[in-house]
Amino acid sequence: MDGKDFSVSRGDLMSTASSSYWVEGFLGEGAYGKVARCLKTATNERVAVKIIKNHPVLIRTAIKEIAILRQLQVLDPDRCGIVRWMGAFVHCPHICLEFELLAKSLLDVTEQAERHTLPLMQIKIILEQLATALDYLSTIGIIHADLKPENIMLTGQGMKVKLIDFGLSHHVSQVRIGMGLQTLWYRCPEIMLGLPFTGLIDMWSLGCVVAELLIGFPIYPGDTEYDMWRYIRKTLGELPDALLDHGIRTHLCFTKGSVWRLKVSLYVSVCLPVLLYLQVNVTELKQRLFFQSPWDYLGGKGFLLRRTSRFRFSSLEEVLQVGVDPLTLWTLMKWPCYVPSSKSFHIF
Repeated sequence: MDGKDFSVSRGDLMSTASSSYWVEGFLGEGAYGKVARCLKTATNERVAVKIIKNHPVLIRTAIKEIAILRQLQVLDPDRCGIVRWMGAFVHCPHICLEFELLAKSLLDVTEQAERHTLPLMQIKIILEQLATALDYLSTIGIIHADLKPENIMLTGQGMKVKLIDFGLSHHVSQVRIGMGLQTLWYRCPEIMLGLPFTGLIDMWSLGCVVAELLIGFPIYPGDTEYDMWRYIRKTLGELPDALLDHGIRTHLCFTKGSVWRLKVSLYVSVCLPVLLYLQVNVTELKQRLFFQSPWDYLGGKGFLLRRTSRFRFSSLEEVLQVGVDPLTLWTLMKWPCYVPSSKSFHIF
């Protein structure tokens, strides 16, 4: 992390008018800064302090997060499954947010679990708590907008969990079409297409998290939004034209002729003519190139997500369209939960 933007180290003492915070170590870090485990001298309790990097954009984001956290104070954090915010202070030049100290994230739990999955009963317990938390958030009009295993923390009391990190959260009255919300693997179609949306985008992310707990790996591990669409269409079929017609970002990954189609990737458009010219047969091409998707591993020895792989295909025929009508590559599905209205498009 750039020393110009971050100047807090282990062993430092951060002092305010009401207390001091002894930095015992760091629990994690991200683009925003670091989360420190601190001893609060005024109460002799250990807390988690989110220390924001000294960068104008991040400072503005932190101020917005504080505004959201203030709105959350009308909720009981223990009953509602939301991290307890204990205030904010400035340790020049950093804005610091103080929270209750929780145990470990759901990501940590699954990484340590056999096959990276959890028992069904534990998943049900976690699902009920997260659904309850989202329900409480909806009562005050807050969209979390970044639900993922890293932002779900165990409290240390059995399987009790709480939601953390409201850095991307918004009130429903302040959202606008085209906002960049949600981590890619948990990003819903409304956000990727640029459609009107509500707090239901959190329900999509919740579904992705539950699926991940069940199968042991992200259900949609795309490297790009184009990649995400390939995975989503693989499991859910074609999207309704009504969604694609109204999305302000649809054109980024789809093209429309008589029907909407996913664009051909740059990789395929460049390599396919060369492969056809060289007359490389299907069997030989499979031996030369690496194609993968999570579903290839379901009946095998386990799933290994290769982060260096940028192009994943469930089959070679899918890419080359060898003797296959592209319109029949996917199972068409009706979307019973899709309810078009003048205000929003609900997918999940």
